[in-house]
Amino acid sequence: MEAIEHLYKIIDDAPMILFASVIDKRQMTTKYVLPDSATTLAYKHLLERIEKFLKNSTENHFGIIIHDLIQEATGNSRSYQREIIEYHEQVLHRGRTDEALIEHIVEGVHFVETDQSNFLQVADLVAYNIYRQFTDSGDQWDSCFKMNEVEFWRTISTYSYFKRVLNKFDRSEMKRIRGYGIKKFPEV
Repeated sequence: MEAIEHLYKIIDDAPMILFASVIDKRQMTTKYVLPDSATTLAYKHLLERIEKFLKNSTENHFGIIIHDLIQEATGNSRSYQREIIEYHEQVLHRGRTDEALIEHIVEGVHFVETDQSNFLQVADLVAYNIYRQFTDSGDQWDSCFKMNEVEFWRTISTYSYFKRVLNKFDRSEMKRIRGYGIKKFPEV
C-alpha cells in the first residue's frame, strides 16, 4: 500500500496535464448506422484536446504524440497501431481533423513499449482508473451530464483512485473537466 501511495504522490506533484477519451461502443452502435472506429474516434478527440491545450498555452509550445506499443494477437487484419498511424498522417497532411485545426502537433506518432517510458506507465495507471470510473458509474455520467460541474462531481459515484488523479485533467476556463480533459462519446 505504501508503494501505491508513493506513486499517486508522484503523479499529484508532477507538472502534468491529463487528457482522456472515453468511447462507449455500445452507445455508438445503437446511435449511429456506421459508427467510426472507436480507436480513430478516441485518438481524434485526444489530438483535438492536446492541440487546444498547446494553442492556449502562454508560451509557443509544440508537441509530439508517444503512444503505447501493445503486442497484438497474430492474425489481426488491421492493427490499432496502423489505424492510428494512418489517421495521424492524414491529420498532419490536411492540417486538421474534421472539426479542428492541428498546428502544434509536429511529427508522426511514435510507439514505445510501456516499460521503456515512465510517462506511459502513468498513462496506463490513469487509463485503468478511467476504465473503472466508467465501468462502475458510466450511466451516472450520462444521466447527470447537464448538471453544472460542482453539482455533477458531488452527485456521481467516483472510483477512489480516479478521484486521486481527477485534479490533473485539463479544464475549461470555467473549470469544466467534462468535454475538455475527459471527452466521452457519444454524449447524451
